[in-house]
Amino acid sequence: MVRDITERRVAEGNLSSLSPRLIEAHEAERSDVAGELRDDLNQRMALLQIGLAQLGRDVPGLSPQARTQLHGLTEVATEIASSIHNLSHRLQPSLLDLLGPVASIERLGRKLSERHNQQIKFVHHGIPEQIPKDVTLCLYRITQEALRNVVKHSGAAEAEVELMGHDDRIELCIFDSGVGFSPESAKRTLGLGLISMQERLRLVGGQLSVQSEPSHGTRIRVRIPWRTVDACVENRG
Repeated sequence: MVRDITERRVAEGNLSSLSPRLIEAHEAERSDVAGELRDDLNQRMALLQIGLAQLGRDVPGLSPQARTQLHGLTEVATEIASSIHNLSHRLQPSLLDLLGPVASIERLGRKLSERHNQQIKFVHHGIPEQIPKDVTLCLYRITQEALRNVVKHSGAAEAEVELMGHDDRIELCIFDSGVGFSPESAKRTLGLGLISMQERLRLVGGQLSVQSEPSHGTRIRVRIPWRTVDACVENRG
């Protein structure tokens, strides 16, 4: 029994030391893919759009049907270019450091509202314009994952995101009035997204709670003590 406990503790220790490197590797991979989308595919799509427009001008004898088809292809190319741009931003929010947590999360909610025709309300209070990059990225990624679950699974027409600064903590809450789920199925429903949230929060000393009931929506609450935020500042310094 002693050996089993010792082996489990060693395994837990190895996992704890590995988690930061896994998350860092994950973010680095996101950045690389986002760069390829932005610098390679976006440029190719721009050339394709220019070529299609030039073709429409340089070929005067096109029939009305052919011109209609060409116009349709140009619109498809424009839609693909827009999708590549949106995917690039989702993988690597390039303005995250510049905008800070409040503006970045507000922008994320607005983009998702436009893309999926769902109303996402964002309220905030007491959050500084700039907090450590690790904490900002943690809050952003958790909001991104939670809202993605709202879009895919909740069936709700609207959701709300609250980001509040209290005397002793930062608190993030994302909730919807959708289909919800039973506590027993939480891990199965949220899957790797929930594990990712927990690991990100563990690295910044935060806590996660998920409350949900069938037909009564879901509430995800995040708490990060100010003392761990301050510690992130000291460690980076």
